[in-house]
Amino acid sequence: MKNFYFKGISLAVITALSLSACKRDDKELQVPLTPETLAGRYLLTALTVETAVTAPTDAMSRFEPCELDDLYELNADSTANYIDAGQKCDPVKAYGFRYDMTTKTVFLVGLKEDFFPGGTVKQFDGKTIVLEGKVKNEETLNREVTVVGTLVKQ
Repeated sequence: MKNFYFKGISLAVITALSLSACKRDDKELQVPLTPETLAGRYLLTALTVETAVTAPTDAMSRFEPCELDDLYELNADSTANYIDAGQKCDPVKAYGFRYDMTTKTVFLVGLKEDFFPGGTVKQFDGKTIVLEGKVKNEETLNREVTVVGTLVKQ
C-alpha cells in the first residue's frame, strides 16, 4: 500500500513539474499571425536599441526626416515593398524585398537598411505589430544589439 501511495505522490509531483516547465513565457498574440492578417502597409512609429549593458534607447533619430514617413508594404505572398511615401528622399528610396514568417516571427529579408531585420513578434493585434530582433554588424560595431520596432498598419 505504501508503494502505491508513493507512486501516486511521485506521479502527481512529476506531472505538476512538467506542466509548470511547459508554461509559456510569451503572451499569446491577440490576432493569429498569418500572411492574410499581416498583409498591409505599415509605418515604423518606434525603434529602440539596447545592448547587454545599456538601457533601451530611441533610435528613430538615425533616420533622415524624409524616411520617417516611409511605408513597409507586406503582401500576402511574402513579397514586400519599401515605399518612399510623403516627403520624398533624394534619391528616392523605393524598392522591393521579401519577408519570411512563422506564427511567431517576421523577418524582413533584403531591406537595404539592415538595422531593422524584424524578428520575434512581441505583439500583434491586426493593426500594430512589435518585432524584436538581434543585429550584429559594422553599424553596431560588431556588438549584438537588440532592436525593437513598432509598425502600425495605415
